[in-house]
Amino acid sequence: MPLSAIAVRRAQSRRIAVVEQGQGTMQIAQRPVPFGGLNSRDAAGSLPPTDARVMDNIFPEPGAVRVRRGYELHATGVGSGDVKTIAELNVGTTKKLIAFSSTAAFDATTSGAAATSLKTGLTESGRWDWVNMNGSIVFVDGTNAPQQYDGSTWANLTISGTGLTVANIVGIQVFKTRSFVWMKNSSDFFYSAAHAIGGTMTLFALSKLGAITSRGGHIVAIEPWTVDGGAGQDDFFVVIMSTGQVVVYSGTDPSDADKWSLVGVYDVGRPMSRDGFVKHGGDLTGLLGNDYKRITSETLRTGSLPVGQSKISGLAASAVENYAANDGWQAIIHDDKLIFNVPVSSTVFYQHVQNLATQSWCRFKGINSRVWGSFDGDLYFGDGNGQIQKAFSGNSDGGSAINWEMRTSWDSFETPLLKRMTGIRPYLTTTGTITVNVGLAYDFNTTFTSGQDVVSVAKGGVWDTDDWDLVEWAPDETAQTDMYAVTGQGSSVGLRLKGQTTDQEVSLFRIDYMYTAGGVI
Repeated sequence: MPLSAIAVRRAQSRRIAVVEQGQGTMQIAQRPVPFGGLNSRDAAGSLPPTDARVMDNIFPEPGAVRVRRGYELHATGVGSGDVKTIAELNVGTTKKLIAFSSTAAFDATTSGAAATSLKTGLTESGRWDWVNMNGSIVFVDGTNAPQQYDGSTWANLTISGTGLTVANIVGIQVFKTRSFVWMKNSSDFFYSAAHAIGGTMTLFALSKLGAITSRGGHIVAIEPWTVDGGAGQDDFFVVIMSTGQVVVYSGTDPSDADKWSLVGVYDVGRPMSRDGFVKHGGDLTGLLGNDYKRITSETLRTGSLPVGQSKISGLAASAVENYAANDGWQAIIHDDKLIFNVPVSSTVFYQHVQNLATQSWCRFKGINSRVWGSFDGDLYFGDGNGQIQKAFSGNSDGGSAINWEMRTSWDSFETPLLKRMTGIRPYLTTTGTITVNVGLAYDFNTTFTSGQDVVSVAKGGVWDTDDWDLVEWAPDETAQTDMYAVTGQGSSVGLRLKGQTTDQEVSLFRIDYMYTAGGVI
């Protein structure tokens, strides 16, 4: 239960206060919540209070953190198993959400209804790559003939070329008015005539480039890259190889040496998948080697990636070591989030998520997304039951609770002396009644106390439950500011907060620790 009222006298430190309460002297340390995000890179004892050792389903924001939003069912009937691909047809004013099962394509634009079949009888394969160009969306998968859809007619794409095995085309990209394709397990690509999607393609034998010939490997992805948002020489054609090499060209016409030139070949780390790259500002970002890395203009200048590791390099390396062979690696950007899908197994998926504004990381769990895709400004994912879910909509995971947990850095409160903990006050706001479990651990022992339940209650009536005109309506948010009694002692203290939300929005802002300082351990 909350501690009784106390008198507080400020000490010299802006974070530490001396508390007088009957006999004995206690202190209060004020700490921010870890809005700096998840840190699996640095040693446990060196993390600042703004970083967290665990941050699951909690998204870091400037000066605060909040429980992530959930997802809601959008459409059913995309087969009965894994949804393989989500794509957006964008032709003039026509927009459609296209989804693939293992053997068929569907129009899943309409919410709340079964998806409409567009194409059946496809050979079972992995994910489809796709682009919009010339009034159509084109799909390739390395097994079936390339497919084309203009919003009304579905057909095989007309495409050919000397040395091109059409059914083996596994990737497609558009750059400077041309379409480019490449076959699986090949280090060569093919390009179309200007302003053409498909048609007669011409071979570009990248395999004859000396740097590529010596290393081998195959093309994993091709990405257009605008370094500073300009045009012309600021636009680059980037080929990402399975060996970890990146080959960069500039120009407009691969058939003309005066209009197509090699910028350089760079070693950046082995890529995880074709879908594992996103463009943000002037950077290309992906899981390269065993960490999340950015290919920037500095890469072109120095020939190597910028020095330094991401804050979750430890978590990234562990994911690569344990899950590299699993299907489902993907990167996507939505609003302020950079999302990397991590396939833990065929049925369990995590997401490593970065706040693009603050560069802070966290991890999402409970969203078992086989594939992600954007449509009309919203984010969707496909599950393992032939369903499309609308992401970050509502405050539950399809009606199930969102389980969240945060573990702070180890904190000695600026002194190595023993601390006997007596109270914890988490400052949070919520739109409904929630229970937060508070647990403490000491001196790098990861066993937490059983925990104290901190309850935040919406003060007032609940819409659609209480009687109209008989109760005062609850505010949009209520705040928890009570101090709760805790026990335990140690030189360094770690805090765990965890809870469940099913219909609430929860934000956390600050944590106060009350303790009595003792002698040296």
